[in-house]
Amino acid sequence: MDYREHNEKAKAVWNAYYKGEPFKVPVYIYADARNWIFERELNKEGITLWDYVNSPDVMFETQVKAQEWIRLNIMSDSPMGYPEEEGWSVRVDFENFTELAWLGGKVEPGIEPHVRPFLSDDDKRKIFDKGIPSAFDGFGEEVLRYYEYFLEKAKTFVYKNIPVKNVSMPYNFYGTDGIFTTACGIRGMTNLINDIYEDPDYVEALLDFVTEAIISRMKEVRRYLGEEIKSESFGYADDAIVLLSPSLFKQLVLPKIKRIYDEFTIEGGRRSIHLCGDAQRFFPILQKECDIVMFDTGYPIDFEHLYDELHPDTEIWGGPSVVLLKNGNPEDIKNEVRRILQTVMPRTKKFVLRDANALIPGTPLENVNAIYEACEEWGYY
Repeated sequence: MDYREHNEKAKAVWNAYYKGEPFKVPVYIYADARNWIFERELNKEGITLWDYVNSPDVMFETQVKAQEWIRLNIMSDSPMGYPEEEGWSVRVDFENFTELAWLGGKVEPGIEPHVRPFLSDDDKRKIFDKGIPSAFDGFGEEVLRYYEYFLEKAKTFVYKNIPVKNVSMPYNFYGTDGIFTTACGIRGMTNLINDIYEDPDYVEALLDFVTEAIISRMKEVRRYLGEEIKSESFGYADDAIVLLSPSLFKQLVLPKIKRIYDEFTIEGGRRSIHLCGDAQRFFPILQKECDIVMFDTGYPIDFEHLYDELHPDTEIWGGPSVVLLKNGNPEDIKNEVRRILQTVMPRTKKFVLRDANALIPGTPLENVNAIYEACEEWGYY
């Protein structure tokens, strides 16, 4: 394909969208190194995720190869083709165990490297005695080592005659996977839910501790990077809140989320949130209490009633579920995209079509690209 022509069109799509005058629904697809690793025909060295998180060279070079594959194969309104001007981008990436390892969890191997819950009933208060670690203590020291190694490697690394021009910290170290999600990872979901009923004072103390720890780390990381603490745009995520009722959420977690937004967003700044799972019941609460203007969604989402309780100018990112993308066929996916577009487009011009949410490794490319193809057919206003 003519990547230059595609990229000019994609740029026009996003420019019109952000000006508030969209002529087409933009398409965004999220894929990363995990997807490339599980493409066995590409990953001829048999690199595993355990290899990936245990070697800075493997992590760095795998990400570059993954970007090449994504940019040449996955259709979206993101830039495609080789990044000759912007260069490759790499990010220190310890998956979703970054915060848990930083707080003291042990990283274990597996198809997906992970941290098991590490506060049992007998020692669930020991984390308070240890106190909040510095951002770059414990596992944070490993994060910093990888980051500084990436910066040095990027000075001379070239792939396909293109250098690496962008190096960044883990998104969930500079930011967070969420207060309640982190607490669930530390204690275990079932244990934490039982604690809500059996030891509510402990739950309050744990959530306070996690909130303080996250704020402390994020501020320290931002100071290290030479950035302002508060930004014009701030995004948060907390997938595990789907375990709670709205009333429990408002009681236990909402005040702490409000504090996170206040700590890291300038007055009048743009606030967004990512929530996977059956989280739609929280959208009106979060919009009212935290001034959220953008929701990045997973599934299930009831698109027919999505805007019933939200401001009409609320920005929504969403689309067909990743399960359908993995197990369905292009025709099924196009029909689902058509249904979603025909539901939301009469209601808003602030909708971005995407996978819902983060492609499952091994998803057929023809299924992924069916999203873009369907939007080209039905996504014009």
